[in-house]
Amino acid sequence: MFKNIGRKIKMLAKVICWIGIIFSLIAGIILIAIGAQHWNGEVTVITGVIVLILGPISSWLGSFTLYGFGELIDSTQAIRNRIAPEQIAQPYYPQQPTYQEPYQNQTDYQNPQQ
Repeated sequence: MFKNIGRKIKMLAKVICWIGIIFSLIAGIILIAIGAQHWNGEVTVITGVIVLILGPISSWLGSFTLYGFGELIDSTQAIRNRIAPEQIAQPYYPQQPTYQEPYQNQTDYQNPQQ
């Protein structure tokens, strides 16, 4: 379900874009038809034309962000797989400090390099 999530996000952006375009076209046509049937329906016809033109454009522009996010995830996964594929499956364990003998007498403590 969560494998290849970048491609799924990009597909979702395309679906939402097409749904928005189709809805805008249908709403614009309905508004024009309603305005044409009424005596003073010029405002409704103008609103329908605006929805018919600006609706698909805004839906298309609005899908850029979601599609770009999916592309970003795809690119990040591809970079991670190319840089270090062997480190992805292995957990990181920091190196443990080595054990040092404590100082034996006062002279070792004063000058430990001797």
